[in-house]
Amino acid sequence: PAAKPKTATPTQKAVTKPAAKPVAKPKPAVSEGGLPAVLVAALEAEPVVVVALFDGGATIDPMARDEAAAGARLAGAGFVALDVIRNQKAAEALMVELDAVLRAPAVLVFARPGEVMVQLDGFRDRDAVAQAALNAYR
Repeated sequence: PAAKPKTATPTQKAVTKPAAKPVAKPKPAVSEGGLPAVLVAALEAEPVVVVALFDGGATIDPMARDEAAAGARLAGAGFVALDVIRNQKAAEALMVELDAVLRAPAVLVFARPGEVMVQLDGFRDRDAVAQAALNAYR
């Protein structure tokens, strides 16, 4: 019987690992001034910012957050949603800064440089939030 010709084995390519991405340091929850960092960033972008404090696990709070967002859009203001359970450090920073106990749901309207103009406790519809934000522009 005739011997089978040997087939050339394909050369193996060197396996290279993709370069590791540098690990980003988590952003601090609270700025140097004591306000939540997300609020400070929003105030840099917009002169008036609506902050909705809510508990994502509660029944009515997500709806209150959505109404606050809609009110901010109507007024042309910035918007920050702050889940007081998931973002406890930021929520605590607000309480310390305002020297007040805050309960969710609530809406706070801030104007530059970080002054709280209006505090609305409980559920508020979009029209009430929009009016509060518009008043903060004055």
